Amino acid sequence: VTTTITATAPAAFDAGGGRWAAIFEARTISINDAGSGLFHHMSGHCIGSDLLGRLNGVCTYVDRDGDKIVESFGRETGGRSGTGTLLGGTGKYNGIEGSVEFTEAPPLADTAPGQRNLISTGGGRYTLP
Repeated sequence: VTTTITATAPAAFDAGGGRWAAIFEARTISINDAGSGLFHHMSGHCIGSDLLGRLNGVCTYVDRDGDKIVESFGRETGGRSGTGTLLGGTGKYNGIEGSVEFTEAPPLADTAPGQRNLISTGGGRYTLP
C-alpha cells in the first residue's frame, strides 16, 4: 500500500534537549499497489501526538462505499519505520483485526507554511470475521 500524507501540527513546543512535544492532524490517500484490495482508493483522517521521542496516532480510513477502518500507529520520532494495529471498522470491515508495518520516505517539499508532505509504503496482515 502506498499512502500520501499531508500533515500539520497546530500546537508544538521545544521541550529542550532536542526533544519536542506536538499534536498533529493529517489527511491521507491510499492505493493498494496490487490495484485492488484492502486500502485501495481510501482516504483517511489522522490525529496524534509526537511526545518526547515517540510519535503515536489514530487514523480512520474510508472507502468509496463509506465503510471505515480504524488503525492506531506509532514510530520513534525521527525514524522512518513504524507499526500499526487495525482496531476495527464498519460495514464490510466490521470486526477487522490485523497489523501493519510502514516506512516513510524523506519528507517532500512543503506546499504551505507548517505543512508536511510524506509518502509511506507498507503492508501487513488482517482477518475478518
